[in-house]
Amino acid sequence: MAYMTKQRRELAAFLQDRPDQQLSAKQIARALEDKGVSLSAVYRNLVYLEQVGVVRRLSTGVEHEALYQYMDVKDCKNCIHLTCTQCGQSFHMDARLSDQMLNAVSEADGFQINKAKTVVFGLCRDCGENALSQKKKGGEE
Repeated sequence: MAYMTKQRRELAAFLQDRPDQQLSAKQIARALEDKGVSLSAVYRNLVYLEQVGVVRRLSTGVEHEALYQYMDVKDCKNCIHLTCTQCGQSFHMDARLSDQMLNAVSEADGFQINKAKTVVFGLCRDCGENALSQKKKGGEE
């Protein structure tokens, strides 16, 4: 890795402490503003960290918006991530299930999915249960 500026060290340490989270550059900059890391420095350093394979950039489907996740963890590089659209938590998909899914897609469509770059979005168990209980409460009134 190239020279580690103070801002790059702060950013890398912040992300390394949160490998199960996917954060926008603005969220990261807000969290690091008291350490003197500007939004432009966050963007500049995220590009570099992505190039060297330490950070993964995920498209949100919204123009000019992306999420970033620390990936310099061996476990993360060989799994599919499940990300909750409600709370933002990210989990590793069960390896056996992900392999079954990848094999089924390969056999059915001849498409080879890159496991390390795959994220499935939905609701985690807690958020799904909360949404269900809110729906039930709304139906009772």
